[in-house]
Amino acid sequence: LYIIAAEIVGMQERNHGISIIIPIYNEERRIAKCIERTVDYFRNHTNWDFEIVIANDASNDKTADIIESFSRADNSIRILSWPIRQGKGLSIKKAAFSATKQYVGYMDADLAAEPCEFERLIKFIDDYDIVIGSRLVREGLPPVERPISRSFLSHSYSLLFRALFMVPICDPQCGFKLFKRQALLDLCNHINNNAYVFDSELVIKAIKLGYRVREVPINWRHIGGSKIHAANQIIAMGGDMFSLWYNMHGGHRSQLKRISERHLDVQNQ
Repeated sequence: LYIIAAEIVGMQERNHGISIIIPIYNEERRIAKCIERTVDYFRNHTNWDFEIVIANDASNDKTADIIESFSRADNSIRILSWPIRQGKGLSIKKAAFSATKQYVGYMDADLAAEPCEFERLIKFIDDYDIVIGSRLVREGLPPVERPISRSFLSHSYSLLFRALFMVPICDPQCGFKLFKRQALLDLCNHINNNAYVFDSELVIKAIKLGYRVREVPINWRHIGGSKIHAANQIIAMGGDMFSLWYNMHGGHRSQLKRISERHLDVQNQ
């Protein structure tokens, strides 16, 4: 009986499918390692049915050649490409609508968070609609080490985000998230920003729409070689955030109210 029960549980776990979206732009130096690590984790260390959806945002280096070679060799890897840049947000949205599995996650190609960190998120996804990886919530994990300027920017953004939107999520911008597929597709139809604050708007809209959200600490490490200058990022993110605040609070104040605990199931771990 125990053996039969174990086999049934194994079959149920196998039926849980996950699509992993990796948005990329000019990642010829890093994408091969990212794909190899992601495939290895889901194929050899989990029982999940998986696919990897690479959203190639008009890369103009050798990225396309590299990802196509992986795709030809492995039918679990699919590629979406477009000739004109869409931005990370729109790339993720387009990839989400092409995802075929029960759950959909996305991660960055730099492996700042390894694919194995999805294990921390997966164990909550049956009870929540969205599970957010966090670099700021630690709960016993080692602190994230990064340059002081980046750390200051991240903590400042977190404080401003929570003050403006009254949302109890510390790290909305972390690019490591997992969703029930239908929840993500619904959210994609409500998100307007496709650039810097895509992740933040996603979190805000999720809470406003009553989705169950959980923030979970993950191991994360700073990876150099960012294509975005810190000063430019501050200006762009600040402008986008206040624009988002105006549209949701100032421009449409009557539509927004603070969600009470009986409508919102948000927990920080």
